[in-house]
Amino acid sequence: GNNSLKADLTVSTFSPAFIKTVTAILCANFIQPTKKPSILYSFVIFCIMKHSLNIILILIAVYTTAQITGLLVTKAYIDTTNTQTNETIWKNLPTLAGIPFERPEINQNIVPIYILTAIAIGTILIWLFAKVQYLFLWKMWFITAITMCLYISFYTFLNSKIALALAILLSTLKIFKPSIIIHNLTEIFIYGGLSAIFVPILSINSTIILLILISAYDIYAVWKSK
Repeated sequence: GNNSLKADLTVSTFSPAFIKTVTAILCANFIQPTKKPSILYSFVIFCIMKHSLNIILILIAVYTTAQITGLLVTKAYIDTTNTQTNETIWKNLPTLAGIPFERPEINQNIVPIYILTAIAIGTILIWLFAKVQYLFLWKMWFITAITMCLYISFYTFLNSKIALALAILLSTLKIFKPSIIIHNLTEIFIYGGLSAIFVPILSINSTIILLILISAYDIYAVWKSK
């Protein structure tokens, strides 16, 4: 349904690296050189050869798991009892110490602008923190954001206290004791939390626009920024 599509697109929005990998693989199967390889074909082969087959399979497995987890988390926040055919009713996000997490109340048509503005402001603040050597403050801010997303995800599967404790533990390890396992494990559940927050306020059109804009931002951040 529309909610599954929005959730899937939302989770995909935050996984641009995988999108590039899969696009490269698909293109390589259809783009065949004639007399000499084209620039496009060479670029596609370069993207594929960047990783071994095992790494590509791991990327696919992690991405697929993140998609499924995101859909399960998003579905858990749908109020199936009160949902009507033409309107989806969403459950409230969980509370923390009696303080509820609330979704932004904004028009669906301007959500991409809202999110991109938040990303731009966050990027500027991170740059300022790095410039003045306030890295610890940035890390604490990052931990708070990760903990919130993980808590929202874990809350759908676990008791609230266990969900919060696990979210704090994993987010702290992610920042101060990073490892491949912790990084990928938290990424899988972070996207589910983001979906639970943003899917209810996104339309399909605004999600597609957001996907395109964030992909453009990601391309610039990876290839152009220093």
